[in-house]
Parts: sequence; structure tokens; C-alpha cells
Amino acid sequence: MGVFRVPVKVRNWQNRYLPAERRGEEVQCEALVDSGAAEFALPVDLLERLRLEHLGDVRVHTADGGSFSIVLSRY
Repeated sequence: MGVFRVPVKVRNWQNRYLPAERRGEEVQCEALVDSGAAEFALPVDLLERLRLEHLGDVRVHTADGGSFSIVLSRY
């Protein structure tokens, strides 16, 4: 398992079905890849730019004992 960064392009796949005024942006950014991860996370500002649907908040716990709330969105 390893951790590395790669350039990525992210977009809301539902854009093709939405009217122009409801479509999110296509965002280019650098992503931190963890080959052992099971989930994909984006900062809130990117979620807003992509216009992903907010489903709620989830409490997550990290290996170092920390915990925090994250936004759960549908793509």
C-alpha cells in the first residue's frame, strides 16, 4: 500500500441530464491517492463547485483516534 499525488479532472456525471443553470463545474485538481483507502473524499468547496447533492453529515474516525464530521453527497 502507498500514498501518492496525481492530477485529476472531476465532474458531476449528471451534468449531461441537467439544465445549464444547474450544472456543476469541471474541476482540475491534485488528488492524494491512498491505495488502501475504501472511500473518496473532496473538500466542501469542490463539492459546491461540482453542485453535488447534499445527503447529510457523517461522523468519521481516523486511525490516530481523531474524529470529525464530513458531508455526504451523491454524485
